[in-house]
Amino acid sequence: MRRFSTLETFLLLLGAALVVTAFSLDRISLLWKSMSRSEDVRWHHLQIRPAEGQQMAAIDAEYLVLTSDRAPGARLTLFVRPDEQRTPEALVRSLCRRDACTHSAAFPDGTESGSDRAVALYRMGGEPLALILMRPGGKRFWLEYQGAPAYYAEFKNLVDSISTQLKAEPVLEEAGRAVAPPA
Repeated sequence: MRRFSTLETFLLLLGAALVVTAFSLDRISLLWKSMSRSEDVRWHHLQIRPAEGQQMAAIDAEYLVLTSDRAPGARLTLFVRPDEQRTPEALVRSLCRRDACTHSAAFPDGTESGSDRAVALYRMGGEPLALILMRPGGKRFWLEYQGAPAYYAEFKNLVDSISTQLKAEPVLEEAGRAVAPPA
């Protein structure tokens, strides 16, 4: 058996490393994408973390739109509407009177709608379409889901996270005022 010189051993190992790298480039690129993906987005004072397959379709000072690869045609929109005195329930009822949609008392996940959220159901070309309007915490931030009712589950964790943050906001503001030194 022949012994390789140091230079030949080095070149043999370098060639083997290049072959292994060439076969695993697709996995390396997926790992790189997952590591370089920005996890959190700050919009106003909210911390928004899109799930895998969700992406920002549009972002502005007044609105933020999220879509998902797993929910074609569905979108979740967060927007600011500071001067609205009507509830989501009242808005959906007036919308359904105008557009002849069906006002639903239940969400696609089976929970009941309330004063802070309402559901309008449409039939578009035989396919069901849900318009879900939410105002968590009764504040100026609104959420609107638009898409097939079955795809609402794709955005449910994100909606719950945003709702929790908005409902905790008054408690955080009060705590901040209590800690802040008097002016």
